[in-house]
Amino acid sequence: METPEMPEPIVDDPTAETLIASLKVTLSDVFSFYLKAHFFHWNIEGADFLQYHSFLGEVYEDVHNSVDPIGENIRKLGGYAPGSYTRFQELTSISEASKVIPPAMDMLRQLYDDNEIVIASLERSYELAEMNHEHSISNFLAERDGIHKKYRWFLRSTLANR
Repeated sequence: METPEMPEPIVDDPTAETLIASLKVTLSDVFSFYLKAHFFHWNIEGADFLQYHSFLGEVYEDVHNSVDPIGENIRKLGGYAPGSYTRFQELTSISEASKVIPPAMDMLRQLYDDNEIVIASLERSYELAEMNHEHSISNFLAERDGIHKKYRWFLRSTLANR
């Protein structure tokens, strides 16, 4: 039996449609970042294992908790949130984690780079939310941007002089 296609969003405003499209990318970037951080949390090894395992646990739990509100904001605007790995891969710029487990510092470098993608995505969606006067959405995105900038600091400091 063929699956029916999702109906078009109930949005008349082209700016809102642009915001919905941007939020879909943000959702895909955030989910991909979450998945990689969780994967690294499970598989990190080395002398500082406990510190990194704990840090990555905090990161993936926090980021995972932001996934649902992003999807709900898409729905508030009348759009439909993506929800498959295939669709997330189509929308994100974050590469899938390798099947080969990288050394701890390589994991943290990858997360640093991926976090930069998330920050840029959050900032694009924030600007569109502001343009569309969706202040509850822009406030949420601004808060998430601040959290990811804190992750930037932690990751950059951990990687310094290595």
